Amino acid sequence: MNRKRIKYKWAFNSALFRIIFLTIILIVPINIITLYMSSRAITKVENQISSDIENALELNMNQVDFLLDAISYRLYYVGINDQDFAWLNTKKASQENEEEYLKQLHAVNMLNSTMNEIANTYTWVDSVFCYFPDKEYFLSNSTSKYGTESQTVINIIKNSDEEKIGKWIVAGENHSLLFRIIKYDNSYYGAWLNLDNFISEMNFEDSENFIVFADEEGFIVSDNQELNSINVLENNKTFIFNDKQYMTLNVQSTKGDFYIAELVTRDTLQKSIPGYIRAMRYVIIFALLVIPFLIWSFVRWMVRPVVALVDGMTAIENGDLDYRISEDTKSNEFAMINRNFNEMMDKVLELKINIYEQELEKQNTRMKYLSQQIQPHFILNAMNIIYSYEPEEYQLIQRMVLCLSKYYQFIVNADKPYVRLKKEFEHINNYLEIQGIRYSDKLTYNVRCEKEVENTVIPPLIIQNLVENIIKYALMDEGLVEISLIASINDGEVKIVLTDNGYGINNKTLGKIKSFQETGVTQKDLGTGIQNTIERLKLFFNNKAVFFD
Repeated sequence: MNRKRIKYKWAFNSALFRIIFLTIILIVPINIITLYMSSRAITKVENQISSDIENALELNMNQVDFLLDAISYRLYYVGINDQDFAWLNTKKASQENEEEYLKQLHAVNMLNSTMNEIANTYTWVDSVFCYFPDKEYFLSNSTSKYGTESQTVINIIKNSDEEKIGKWIVAGENHSLLFRIIKYDNSYYGAWLNLDNFISEMNFEDSENFIVFADEEGFIVSDNQELNSINVLENNKTFIFNDKQYMTLNVQSTKGDFYIAELVTRDTLQKSIPGYIRAMRYVIIFALLVIPFLIWSFVRWMVRPVVALVDGMTAIENGDLDYRISEDTKSNEFAMINRNFNEMMDKVLELKINIYEQELEKQNTRMKYLSQQIQPHFILNAMNIIYSYEPEEYQLIQRMVLCLSKYYQFIVNADKPYVRLKKEFEHINNYLEIQGIRYSDKLTYNVRCEKEVENTVIPPLIIQNLVENIIKYALMDEGLVEISLIASINDGEVKIVLTDNGYGINNKTLGKIKSFQETGVTQKDLGTGIQNTIERLKLFFNNKAVFFD
């Protein structure tokens, strides 16, 4: 009896027995659960991929609708505002009246030019047309005057198909064109585009999957007759094409009766599923043939913590200083390592924030100092202008006081770090008006800020110092001083141009300006105002502003 107990106890304490026993207890249920979960995961991933594709299709459709809106708005403008269209729409010239007939020919030519201009602007549109049934005029920029497209338009109009008038529809030979016909009084205008060319133009094509258009009934529009029989409205319908299995996903346009659909191969869905999910079934079989618990233990207690630590280091190396490693681990050693790693990154992040805030404080202090360095010069100039008037010049003094009131109101608020370009230009215009009163026979000026750049922000009083220099040096010469200050947008960049009709800046000074702008080293004999202006621009725009190019 004791021998049997000893034998059983020895067998239970055997490593082999424990491995076999734990394998049966752990692996069999885990395999069953894993198999079920992998199937669920694959289904979920496929659904997520389908959802992502539909979201991408919606983005593509939004892009298509945006382009269709753009050409539609341009066409509406022609119908409402184009005088040549209005003339042809309301008048019918007789060939016996030569003057009226010539006017009609002129209107036709001008309208043709307008349509060519629209087609050249919206390159993805194949043709723009106008149709005047009373005159039997069909005007189009298309090279084919009596092509099937124009005949399609005329047939739709003559058949009085009101449902097709005013919205984008799929029509034409083989249903390969997208039309928009708009009625205005007794005339019609619109555009059409070739769907196959449009897909290529929009870069919708893919190596395996491909995007197609479908008509209002859901049938694919394509040169391939086999595809034309497929209805994309039958959700998740699968079919065989070119020896590959496809499924369809679609989105309807908000601008017309048509759809965009993507034909997705089953291989694409399978490839998109993470490899570890697809390999899970093989792992289950493999797990029955090897000692799974040791592998599982090793991965769980050694590999995963190391991978988490490596991932953390990689994230930090890529600049993600907020990344932290989970401290919830079965190993005390790795828990301590992860905790120390997280504490170290907290200190690094805190140190970086402190350094950044100190740098910002230094820059703000320096910009305030540079701004204050300019302001006393403005005030002294203003006092000299008032002092120069005689008592009997009351109206000029009154006008000057009003201008100075606006001037000082701006100066008082100039302690802010930035000001909108519109306000800065209003201040410069007010300043030039003050100088214009003083030098009425010697000074003219033009200050203009285009609407697109009015809300651009710049450091306050950044321009006045330059305008003062122009007045100071240009008035030394005889003759009328002309000052121009214009702000506009050029190639996506805000451009401020200040010019005068004086002799300009000599090459030596220009060289010093350029040298200071590139190096930041103070230039001897170069005015403090110009150097302050350049430095303020550098600080404010983080070295992205160019003072002199």
